[in-house]
Amino acid sequence: EMADGLDAQTAQRLARRAQQDPRRAAAVYELGIALREAIWGVFSALASGEVPREVDLGLIGDAAAAGRARERLVYDRNGVGWSLPADGDALERPLWEVACSAADLLTSPELDRVKECASTTCEWVFLDRSKNRSRRWCDMSDCGNRAKARRFHAKKQAARA
Repeated sequence: EMADGLDAQTAQRLARRAQQDPRRAAAVYELGIALREAIWGVFSALASGEVPREVDLGLIGDAAAAGRARERLVYDRNGVGWSLPADGDALERPLWEVACSAADLLTSPELDRVKECASTTCEWVFLDRSKNRSRRWCDMSDCGNRAKARRFHAKKQAARA
C-alpha cells in the first residue's frame, strides 16, 4: 500500500525517525512547507505566463539535487530507472521525491500543459492531460461543477426576468 508515494513500511520508518529527533522533524516540516509554496509559486507563475521567482526555483533545485545525489539505478517491472534507496531513513526523503518530480515536470515537454484552475475561488494548478488540452478546472466534480451550477442558475434567473 502506498501513502502519498511512500510505501507503508518507509512511512512507518520515517515516523519513528521523526519521533527520535523531533527538532530535526520540525525543521524538515518547515522545509516541506517552504518547498510546497515554492512549487506552487513556480507552476502558478508559469501557468499565467509570468517569470517564476529565482528563490523558488533555487529551493526546488536544491531539494531535487539533494535527492538526485542519493538515487541509484534500479531494475523493476518497468525496466531500469532512478530511485531513492528503499531503506533510507532521511526525513527529507518525501521532500526529495516531490522536488525531483517537480524538477522533472519543469524540464519536460509537458510543462506547457500546466494550467491554473479557471475558478475565481481556486488557486490550484494542474496538469492538463486532456486530448485537446481544453481542461479548465482542477477538478470537474468540484470547481467545474460549481461553475456549471452557477451558469445554470444565472440562465434560469435570466429566463424568469
